[in-house]
Parts: sequence; C-alpha cells; structure tokens
Amino acid sequence: MNVVELLCTAGLPAVYTQVLASHSLPVWQNTTYLLIYVCAYMADDTLLVAIAVVGLGHGRLGERGGRVLQLVSGVAMLVLAAALLFRPDLLG
Repeated sequence: MNVVELLCTAGLPAVYTQVLASHSLPVWQNTTYLLIYVCAYMADDTLLVAIAVVGLGHGRLGERGGRVLQLVSGVAMLVLAAALLFRPDLLG
C-alpha cells in the first residue's frame, strides 16, 4: 500500500477536521476552512489534468493508437479483476 497516499486520503483529513472541531468555530468559519482545504487538496490534481488535456490536445491519437490503448486498458482491468477474485490481499 502506498503510505503517502494513505496519509493524504485518510490521515491528513482526519487530523485537519479534528483540529477544526477542537476549536469550536462558527459554522461559516468551519465551512470556509474546509473549502480552503478541499481547494488546496485538489490543486495538484487539477494541474495534472490540465497538463494532460493540453498535452493530449496537441497530438491526435490515431486508430492504431486507440486500439492499443483499449487493449492495455482491458488487460489492466482483467488483471485487477483477477486479483480481486483470487488474491484480494494483494490489493490492500
């Protein structure tokens, strides 16, 4: 399991909301701080998506590339499905 991802998706939000709760802020301040956190949390993902959209917009994917992409995606899904069925301990 990716420890950094676990800390970001479970640990940091838990600590952040615990700190907010301990300060007994008014609802509007609590909501504002949560919105700031969500915006900061999503900033890197938004940047990556923007880079991918711009990058993919410059080069068109041909028919052959599209078929290869579908094949790779399908194989990845089958591997994940097999892991879930036969070895779920590998995923967690």
